[in-house]
Amino acid sequence: MVTPTPPPRNARRRVRVRAVRHDAFGSTDADAPVRRLIDRYRAQCLWFLRRGYYPATDAARERVLRQIERHGDLHAFRRAAEIRTWLSHRSSGTSADC
Repeated sequence: MVTPTPPPRNARRRVRVRAVRHDAFGSTDADAPVRRLIDRYRAQCLWFLRRGYYPATDAARERVLRQIERHGDLHAFRRAAEIRTWLSHRSSGTSADC
């Protein structure tokens, strides 16, 4: 039976780190799909929101995505539903960590 040799002491371990970057508005890369969808459908579905508005909380994102689903075309409906599903999985993961 052959035993594996241990790595040298100066060998670096590979660690996978999830990078989360914040932009000037304090949002993360995870918010990018929501922001892109808002930008795309702002004139059609979200005309009543101020020009630079982007939701900061999950509840606000949920409200905006529902407005896009309600007032947008089929593509908007499908994309908003995908993002809402993704956000619900993300929020379930953070609540499970408690």
